Amino acid sequence: MRIRIFQFVLILILSGAAFGWGKAEAQGQPLYMDVAGMVSLSPLCSVLGVVGGKEADSFYYDHKPQFLLIIMAIFCLLVLNVILFINITRRKRAETALLLAHDELEGHVEERTAELAKANEELRKEITERQAVEGTLLEHQKLLRKLTSELSLAEERMRHQIAIDIHDHIGQNLAISKIKLASLSEEPSLQECSHKIKEVCELISETILSTRSLTFELSPPVLYELGFEAALDWLVRQVRTKHNLSIEFESDGKSKLLSDDARIFLFQSVRELLVNIVKHAQARNIVVSARKVDNKISVHVKDDGVGFDVSETSNNDYHFGLFSIRERLEHIGGCVQIESARGLGTDVSLVAPLKKDGTEKG
Repeated sequence: MRIRIFQFVLILILSGAAFGWGKAEAQGQPLYMDVAGMVSLSPLCSVLGVVGGKEADSFYYDHKPQFLLIIMAIFCLLVLNVILFINITRRKRAETALLLAHDELEGHVEERTAELAKANEELRKEITERQAVEGTLLEHQKLLRKLTSELSLAEERMRHQIAIDIHDHIGQNLAISKIKLASLSEEPSLQECSHKIKEVCELISETILSTRSLTFELSPPVLYELGFEAALDWLVRQVRTKHNLSIEFESDGKSKLLSDDARIFLFQSVRELLVNIVKHAQARNIVVSARKVDNKISVHVKDDGVGFDVSETSNNDYHFGLFSIRERLEHIGGCVQIESARGLGTDVSLVAPLKKDGTEKG
């Protein structure tokens, strides 16, 4: 664009020098006419001898400044045309190179697009496979949780059956044996053996107490005969007596109907939490409470022991016990909530659904 403007300016100069045109007159003349005018004033004029009715030499010397200006202008026009030609050639080469680069870029884009499409397809397949694996793992986890809960229930039923057998057979036979031995000690013919008979009776009495204690350890009858809250109250009194701890049981007094599975799981969980507190918490005061919240039961076991960091994961028995409790309660639709901090004690909340109708003892 700048070269075109420069050409136009030179034409104006040439037209003014050769023909005496003004700016307005020169703007309407074509380029070839300007060149013709320039050529007519070239040194060839001296060979022809006449230009416009004047002698060449006198014309040359009379118009020497204009003549030199015309030659310089023609030279500049030639240079400008050469530069313009070179620029056009370069532009065409650049356009050609740009087209080639564009085609090459399109080829690379198509290749990259194909690679990305392939990678996306592989990623979709991997995601699908991973989702399938995760689904399978979740199913296996549910199945494992179910099997664990069923195993725990089966174990509790077996313990309960063993406790019943011990109470109904061994305990009663020992009691009857004690009564008969006591009656024998009153026989006059056995006065000499009365002391030994009393010793045997005392041993039988201790065995009966041990049997009764074993029965309650295996499966406390109060849980099945009087209900969950009565069993918790009995458990609290046992811990208080055995470990000399300040432990209390609190209840809101509302009826709380529980399924057999929920009652067993909750009692086992509370008993396990109390055992862990005695072993690890170094607590001085413990509170066990049971409350009805909507259609659920909420059991809290709170202590003022050393506490722990809930975010920490550990393989010790205490944390594994919490994990086991959580798994068992989640199987029946319940959950476990833990609030604890180092030096501030621990509050474990056990939540389980209630049955819709009926009443439970205790």
